[in-house]
Amino acid sequence: LWHRSPPQCCYRPVYVVAVRNPLEVARSFEAHGDMPIADGLALWLAYMLRVTTFIASGDVDAACVRYTALLDDWRSVVRRIGHRLDVPLAADERADEVDRFLDAAMRKHRATEAELESHLAGRTGDAIRALYRQLLERCDRGADEALL
Repeated sequence: LWHRSPPQCCYRPVYVVAVRNPLEVARSFEAHGDMPIADGLALWLAYMLRVTTFIASGDVDAACVRYTALLDDWRSVVRRIGHRLDVPLAADERADEVDRFLDAAMRKHRATEAELESHLAGRTGDAIRALYRQLLERCDRGADEALL
């Protein structure tokens, strides 16, 4: 519905996918009492599979960005997003608001690749590993394209 409606109103839908370490997402769910880590990882996989399937469906213009890059230097990430999606983003006009909103200290859950790896087992672990790598490659490819 949301993808089909904008063109009918003369708008072009574009999407930004923030890619975060699956273990960080799962730890966040666990910390809020929502679910154990294994269930959080499975939820990340289900959600991100839907996202990638949607993007791969063809008629979708999307940019993937690393969550950590967004927190570290949102200005350059927003510039890359604007360039990649061919959308004029006037981030400088709202920089003060964004600076107040995006606070790296709010990132309470951090995970290394090795920590994530220690939670990945079996076919589900293989699927999470493969999808996460694919998404990171898409983020990096998008960042490289923006530099051209």
